[in-house]
Amino acid sequence: MPTSEAVAPTAADRLAGRRAWRALPGSQSVFLRLPHFEALYSGERGAGKTDALLMAFAQHVGRGWGRAWRGILLRAEATQLKDVIEKAASWFPAVWPDSQLIAGGEPEYRWATGERLLFRHARTVADYHKYHGHAYPFIAFEELTSGWAFPDVYLRMMSLCRSTVAGMPRMVRSTTNPHGPGHGWVKERFIDPAPMGKTIRDADTGLTRVAVHARLAENRVLLESDPDYLRRVVASTNGDEMLLKAWTAGSWDIVAGGIFSGRWDPEASVLPAFRIPAAWPVYRAFDWGSSAPYAVGWFAVADGTKAEGCARTLHRGSVVMLAELYGWNGRPNEGLKHTNQQIAVAIKEAEAGIAKTLLSGQAIYPGPADSAIYEVRNGDSIGAEIERYGVRFEAANKGPGSRVAGWQKLGGMMLAARKTPMEDAGFFVFDTCRNWLRTTPTLARDLKNPDDVDSTQEDHFGDLTRYFVNREPGSAVGVVRLPRNH
Repeated sequence: MPTSEAVAPTAADRLAGRRAWRALPGSQSVFLRLPHFEALYSGERGAGKTDALLMAFAQHVGRGWGRAWRGILLRAEATQLKDVIEKAASWFPAVWPDSQLIAGGEPEYRWATGERLLFRHARTVADYHKYHGHAYPFIAFEELTSGWAFPDVYLRMMSLCRSTVAGMPRMVRSTTNPHGPGHGWVKERFIDPAPMGKTIRDADTGLTRVAVHARLAENRVLLESDPDYLRRVVASTNGDEMLLKAWTAGSWDIVAGGIFSGRWDPEASVLPAFRIPAAWPVYRAFDWGSSAPYAVGWFAVADGTKAEGCARTLHRGSVVMLAELYGWNGRPNEGLKHTNQQIAVAIKEAEAGIAKTLLSGQAIYPGPADSAIYEVRNGDSIGAEIERYGVRFEAANKGPGSRVAGWQKLGGMMLAARKTPMEDAGFFVFDTCRNWLRTTPTLARDLKNPDDVDSTQEDHFGDLTRYFVNREPGSAVGVVRLPRNH
């Protein structure tokens, strides 16, 4: 039996003259009444989010819009549509007996009054172009964070939310649990700007969006018919604290299902900025980009002595990321297309500020960068061009297995930071490194190689950080060494 309550009528039921479905009291009812252009229904598992997504379209059936009321519901892959189509086939005939599911390669639901809801898939921008030029006043995304690592498909589809019929709703609706490859950008768009349920107004367009928190406790039908459901959800997390918070509390302050799941803890690793002691060496690390962002990170290595202003005594060899520079245009994974000279100048300017505010007179040593910047093309290399402006790096260790080894080393250092007192070198980051914190802790695993990161994500800070922690003193690739007195 579907999880929503089959009792009194909603707007959709009254239009159909039946009592087959109604929204659950609480968040589901709120979601269906939202006037905003964009809305995200996020939260705990089992709260009835998919049912609400379907009814967000269906509640406007029979209101006289006819064929003009046309919607598209998207998953990243065609095979993922099966569950939502089955739910539609369960609910819609009970409310509208003369409606029908059109199955096959391009499934859709049709109503006798002309309305249509299409079930489609689109993972990439190339997939979006199949729909370019279409008009859908209703656009829906199921499992937004799981299917789309970047917002490009979501944003492009928004351009199709249109109609020539005056007064008809135009809306984009999405459901999700707070984890997966798209966790970062969805959180930045819907969660960070305002508390749950509070309207966010886009400064450029004036359009509004909002996030609604779904609660399992509201779904009395499911809990009464399946009292062990929550226990099974808890058991399925297999002790993963972050996944448990995501699935049972709908928490966005988690790292669930990613490469650092069970290792990263912001309460342990995120520190207020303090001045780095003179005895701690400091290095710069780099991940080059043009159309995609470039990223620079500055790292200090603790010598075991306590730093003034730091609440903890960091184990010898612990790494502290103290500053960042991100060459992006404010949109996820989009770069500034700066020249190498502009990048070098930006780094030198950033280091002048870092020296004044965070250092104690020590020099900044060349740290690792992707060795690809030293590949000679047309008689020169990116690395050589940047060095001409006084900014040096060393080629990172990119030998066989280095990617996996780097992620494992970084995850191990995150885990070490959670112990008090510390028993090994840990990893820490200043709370001012906002783009590192936005992009790195939530990096998702590569589905084909779970020990590696899915490289389609915004992983630039992740890459330069694993370069740094995975440096190999004495190797032929010229990585960083501590000064002799360390």
